[in-house]
Amino acid sequence: MSKTPLKRIAYVRLSQNGKPYPMLCPREDLGANDQVEVLLHADSLNATYIDGVITEVTWQRWKCRSKVLNCLSEVTYTIDDTDGLKWVRHVDLTRRAGKTAELSEPKIAPYLKQSKRDEMLHIYEATAGEDGEDAYLCDGVWISRDGLVKSSN
Repeated sequence: MSKTPLKRIAYVRLSQNGKPYPMLCPREDLGANDQVEVLLHADSLNATYIDGVITEVTWQRWKCRSKVLNCLSEVTYTIDDTDGLKWVRHVDLTRRAGKTAELSEPKIAPYLKQSKRDEMLHIYEATAGEDGEDAYLCDGVWISRDGLVKSSN
């Protein structure tokens, strides 16, 4: 049985006094306190766009039905009245903050607790060959001299 891959999860508060809800957030340039546009129930016929504020970002092995799409400043809505009244959604990709909307690779190491990182340092010291080289564990998993876990997959 294989584990599901780590995914970037943002906790988004949809109302000022509401609780934050976990949502898939593939964009690395979005972080805490960003105002974002989300798509609720992304894989269903009841999908709805709504805005909210990111309170926290973590890496989890969850499957979320909602997804963070854009920073709120990148999206505008207009009304098209040529063929009835329709909402038209425009996304200005030139306003992206720093990076493009690429899918991010999970960075496991920064999210290790200090106690786990200390354990990894002990493992590194026991398995490292020469000073400064990464220590090989198994299946493409390496430990660097600062206790961070790296994967070559």
